[in-house]
Amino acid sequence: MRGKLQELESCLSLTQ
Repeated sequence: MRGKLQELESCLSLTQ
């Protein structure tokens, strides 16, 4: 669960 969240955050950071 935590890993998935971090992966999503990484994607968001890249798109921002």
